[in-house]
Order: sequence, then C-alpha cells, then structure tokens
Amino acid sequence: MADISQFLNAAGIGATVQAVTGNASSAASAAGYAAWIAACAGSTPKVVDLGDHRVSMKLSGDQKILMQQWLDKQLTSALQPSDKKPLVEYHMGEFLIPWSMKYLIPAGVLIFMAGWLASYYLQR
Repeated sequence: MADISQFLNAAGIGATVQAVTGNASSAASAAGYAAWIAACAGSTPKVVDLGDHRVSMKLSGDQKILMQQWLDKQLTSALQPSDKKPLVEYHMGEFLIPWSMKYLIPAGVLIFMAGWLASYYLQR
C-alpha cells in the first residue's frame, strides 16, 4: 500500500516532466501514471530524459513483476463473482445511454440505408 510520500514523489515526477518537456498535460499524465504505479508497486518509476524535449518512464524489474501481479489480481477478481456490495455506485448509464443513442440511432439508420441501397444496386 502506498503512503502519501509516494504521491508527493509522483507530483515531483510531474514537475520533472514539465521542466523537460514544457508541456503541462504531459506532466499531469506522467504524474498520474507515476501515482498509479506507486499505488500498485509501492514506488514510482524512473524518468529518463530522451533529449529533444521528450522523456521516458521506466519501470524497474521489481515494479514490472508487481504490476503484472496487480493486473493478475484485477483480472481474477473481475472474473469471480462477488457477494460484496460496492462502496460507491456509479450511475453512468444516466448519461451514457442518452449520449450513445444520439450516435447509435443515426449510425444504425445509415447502415440500414447503405445495406438497402447496396442490395438494390447489386440486384439490378
């Protein structure tokens, strides 16, 4: 389990990436990635300056193994039924269904029309 100092280290990684790249969104992405690695593996990745305002986030051998174990745990827990009730309920269907219908219904109509037109012209 990660403690607050690892997340401060992740923020420091974001600052390092900002200093090298000059890009705030890349810095935020790097800090988030470092925080995720810190939460799963217990330590932050190493930042390597690639030159030309680019950086690389490198994991150590132990971090790679811990991340693979974390992914294995996530996969097995996702595939096993759980009797526990979730602590937080996310009601994403309230906005995802209307939003997706805005695109799925016209796309379905277009696909139907394209198929109907294709069959009409192919049978002539």
